[in-house]
Amino acid sequence: MKKKYWILILTILPILLFDQGSKKVIREKVMINHSITIIEGYFNIVHIENPGAVFGFLSDKDKKVKNIFLFISIFAILFIIYLFLKIQEKNALLPFCLSLVLGGAAGNLIDRIRFGMVTDFLDFHWHNHHWPAFNIADSAITIGMIMLILYMLEEEIKRRKD
Repeated sequence: MKKKYWILILTILPILLFDQGSKKVIREKVMINHSITIIEGYFNIVHIENPGAVFGFLSDKDKKVKNIFLFISIFAILFIIYLFLKIQEKNALLPFCLSLVLGGAAGNLIDRIRFGMVTDFLDFHWHNHHWPAFNIADSAITIGMIMLILYMLEEEIKRRKD
């Protein structure tokens, strides 16, 4: 098996296991909209069911709009798979970045299909200034995208030097 496929498997499986496992624990053990202080003034565990997009965007819209998010998620996953299949094995970073994004997108898609919404539970804040709650899948997507952008910038700099 090619190296990039091992990277895919070894990246996506832990993301899905930790993401789905943590969300299951939150759904079973923490009441909706309840908050558990972990680090006073900085970090809470909460239980938010987000029917909208990232950070609750459009969460108050009807089912048609929510179905659009489902189709966008499916399209994004298919596009990432397409990109993954097209990449050459120059190094492990690009497959790793795409695998992070794919694993996170799949984790949230599983929630949308099963529950019609995504469970968010990580609540970071600085006293009263809260970052919107998120989950492990969101973290994987964000880290993967940041790494992908940095990778692309580095490749562009190399290309311009040549």
